[in-house]
Amino acid sequence: SSSSSSTTPFDIYLLVLNGFAIMFAFATETIYAMFIKDSFGYGESTLSTIFAINGLFIGLFQVFFIKPVISMIGKHATLALGNVVLAIGMVGVALIRQTKPLHFAFFSAHIVGYSVADTTLASLISKYSSPATQGRDLALNQAAQACARVVSPLIAGMLYEYSKQPHAWLPVGALPFLVGAMCP
Repeated sequence: SSSSSSTTPFDIYLLVLNGFAIMFAFATETIYAMFIKDSFGYGESTLSTIFAINGLFIGLFQVFFIKPVISMIGKHATLALGNVVLAIGMVGVALIRQTKPLHFAFFSAHIVGYSVADTTLASLISKYSSPATQGRDLALNQAAQACARVVSPLIAGMLYEYSKQPHAWLPVGALPFLVGAMCP
């Protein structure tokens, strides 16, 4: 019995991999300050406003909407929904430039998607963990996400510099967001 409680079920590994993937995608936003400066000419005050508005929005969403969504469609579907919204938001951030309100709506969507996925992910890891391994399994997810927080900005920065070179097939600066969108 003690040997089975020290093993981590395959389901946990899949969820931890999802945790790495969503954090990798989300941490791509570390280059967003350069992106909005290069794309729109916006500086720090606009970026601060964008982050403040989105922080307030996410707080309200977490308090009032996450539980009803999980009640309606279940934890697994909510995790999938968060992954999809995160990916769609990142594609929109990468490709939508002409309509600034639409671009910023996609930016908000990627944050909502991450928030929904991450919240549900912790709940599912707890669900699939035994009481003896729950703390370890949640810590494994946090470790995977910490690795993604290190790796993603490095890769996003390299991809951003590469994507600033003119390519007819891709808007300037879009590549890191498109790569991030593939993760979830």
